[in-house]
Amino acid sequence: MPVPLLDLSRQHAPLEQRFAAAFDAVLKSGVFVLGPEVEQFEREVAHYCGVKHAIGLSSGTDALLVAMMALGIGPGDEVLCPAFSFFATASCVVRLGGTPVWVDVRPDTFNIDLEDAVRKINSSTRALVPVHLFGQACDMECIQAIADKYGLFIVEDAAQALGAKYQGQRVGSFGHFAAFSFLSHQKSGWLWRRWHVGHTVG
Repeated sequence: MPVPLLDLSRQHAPLEQRFAAAFDAVLKSGVFVLGPEVEQFEREVAHYCGVKHAIGLSSGTDALLVAMMALGIGPGDEVLCPAFSFFATASCVVRLGGTPVWVDVRPDTFNIDLEDAVRKINSSTRALVPVHLFGQACDMECIQAIADKYGLFIVEDAAQALGAKYQGQRVGSFGHFAAFSFLSHQKSGWLWRRWHVGHTVG
């Protein structure tokens, strides 16, 4: 018997009635874009992650892309990306004309190797994208120290790590931006949010 690439039926079955009620409410309201459900979702996720703002977007790729756009990433800019990640981590840099710089990953966690990251920093480096892979938090204390020393932006790719913590603090609350996913490889239901420190992006 072939194994399906993605089968969410076992996850969805126990929640089917709740899903159906939510879908029905949206259908009857006629508000298919934004609306009160999205506003409530954004408030709840921001509270859960311990940040001021959460913004729902159509895809995780858009979440990363909007973050990079807000940071002004463009031609001539380099962004440090782990060599082992979903392609959107780096493709958003390319779409804006920037250059993703591949950084090796650690053999024990497959998270970004920060020693290799430091070796690849130069005057064109603008940002660092730690990917909290398989729910494992990256070493955010070290990443923040590197970012502070070299003047880099941090965009956390937390697609596979909603709820994970680093030293008691939720991932996604350390960097300038973060992106999450609820069907990690499908990239649906993502959001990005502005870090709780610094200026607000409209």
